[in-house]
Amino acid sequence: MRQPTTFRRESPKGCVLMVWPFQTAGPHRSSPPDVADASCIFAVGCTLPAEAVRSGKVSDWNDVPDDQGYPAMRGATVRHVRVLLDQLDTARRNK
Repeated sequence: MRQPTTFRRESPKGCVLMVWPFQTAGPHRSSPPDVADASCIFAVGCTLPAEAVRSGKVSDWNDVPDDQGYPAMRGATVRHVRVLLDQLDTARRNK
């Protein structure tokens, strides 16, 4: 089982950070245990496997633009990460 994800709300420069304990060095195909252990699942610029979609843990991040430059991409990603962190924080407090 993976270690719990840890995060900081914001870095000194205002960039939202999330530290994820990857078991592999880079992107990889998700496995059934990955899906089962995940609190939430999202993809940017790719299609998720059917088992991930069926899990009910998927968030849609398809609005992160890849053709409008870094500021637009960063802005959309930061908005999504802030929502995700709020959801994880709420779920943790409700346990």
